[in-house]
Amino acid sequence: MNIIQVQQKWSILSTLGVCLLALCLLSFDKGYIIGTVVLLLITIAAGLNKQLTWHKNLTLLTAAFILLIIPYAINSIQDPANTSALIKASRGLPFIIIAAFMIKHKPKQDIIYTAFAIALILRFIIMLNIYVTGLTRNDIPGFKINSLMIAVMAFTAFILPQTLTKNIKLRTLIYLAITLTVATTVMVESKGAFLALLCIMFVFSCYTFKSAKKNIIILWCLIFSSTILTSALTQGRLFERALNSTQNTMRYIANKTETETETETETETETNVSKIKATSSEIRLEMWHSALILASEKPIFGYGKSGSSERIIELVNEKRIANFMKENSKNQLHSIYFDALGTRGLAGLFTTLLVLFIPAYIFFKHRKIAPVAALSGGLIIICYLVAGLSEAALNSTTASFTYFFLITLCVSKVTRVDS
Repeated sequence: MNIIQVQQKWSILSTLGVCLLALCLLSFDKGYIIGTVVLLLITIAAGLNKQLTWHKNLTLLTAAFILLIIPYAINSIQDPANTSALIKASRGLPFIIIAAFMIKHKPKQDIIYTAFAIALILRFIIMLNIYVTGLTRNDIPGFKINSLMIAVMAFTAFILPQTLTKNIKLRTLIYLAITLTVATTVMVESKGAFLALLCIMFVFSCYTFKSAKKNIIILWCLIFSSTILTSALTQGRLFERALNSTQNTMRYIANKTETETETETETETETNVSKIKATSSEIRLEMWHSALILASEKPIFGYGKSGSSERIIELVNEKRIANFMKENSKNQLHSIYFDALGTRGLAGLFTTLLVLFIPAYIFFKHRKIAPVAALSGGLIIICYLVAGLSEAALNSTTASFTYFFLITLCVSKVTRVDS
């Protein structure tokens, strides 16, 4: 077998591995395990045959992933019984090895983008079936809805630049996938995902409008049409949730302001703080308030997950935060930034930002060498920056696996051109 045939064989295996992981990740519970294991086994086989390569971009990415782990490791030393968070934070490391394989053996571009588009279409079909059978957004088997929808938006960000492709069939498929993804988002009433989608589209529009006005107009027409039609079929519940969220936020702020201006007696504090209605928006806001208190008490490395949960219960007993936080003390703090700050301190927040901005630096550096792949990577990071405002996406299984997978895939695509 000559060199060209060997390269073709490994390229086919690389393509199949990426496509399998893309299809499994959104389709069913534990699909990410099957896809990752298969792709990792292919990579190990490639390594045994000396088919891996390294690049300084992978060194930067490895440093970012390892730095993310350090605050978790320190928390695990403080609380040896709780190592689950450390294990979750280590999910990105296997993808470094996979990236070393994909740099040398490029997955076939049109095929992988087709697989990602099909994955989004399949997710719409699954969601539609759930909706038609009368189930709610909380009845999706094996998935947490917020984490799943962040992954869906990341997939959308990845394929969005391919609407500029000259391959008409692929472009049409991606238009269809984006249209159905918008319908999925409205159907499950995901406010954070919809906001992330709008931000991704806004950045993409600004970046490509001069060179692709027609494409941008088509995309916005598809998004608005899908949003209006699906909203009509779902009685506008997404926008009703958004309005309620705004009203609940204003009420929470008003209650907090009233509490701070009143005389600080035990009775008054209990009346104004502990009796705040526990809507989802108010729970998030009180979680962020709790995170700031935790960070002020242990600013460097935080309390850790178990320690922060115990401290939140103590804060409830001290009447410093609302009573409903007692039943939410073991939940993540519903924000990449506040969860990192509250549980892992400033070190956790710093390393979380690094794992987002170091890849952003790589994509910015290669924006002229591999513009489409660099743009995909940048849009994925924007997705997580925006969605992370209200969800600890890097601690959620589906969302975090998706981030590590897509970022290493995009880095391998821009690096391969440069190397």
